[in-house]
Amino acid sequence: MEIKFYHLTMKGNDLKTYVRRFLELATLCPTMMPYSEKIMEVFIGGLPQSIKRNVTASKPQTLDEAINIVQRLMDQRERALCKSMPKDHQQQCPGKSLYAKG
Repeated sequence: MEIKFYHLTMKGNDLKTYVRRFLELATLCPTMMPYSEKIMEVFIGGLPQSIKRNVTASKPQTLDEAINIVQRLMDQRERALCKSMPKDHQQQCPGKSLYAKG
């Protein structure tokens, strides 16, 4: 399990699945739980390179903060992509964020 935890990566834009699986694996590796710095390092390490740099530069203090930063970055990327589309294709853009808590 620990190997899967250390090598988990986000696939495409599927933040919700990545976060869910990350938290499952973190729970199954109880030696990781007290070490929030290490958990953050592993979480950020599994992000796409373009997002990883921005999240690292933001210096989140908690995993929740890191997840929120990733969500905002992905929402910004999605909005920019939608704005660059021709008007007749913009209706295909989702109106919700990619990852909603709760």
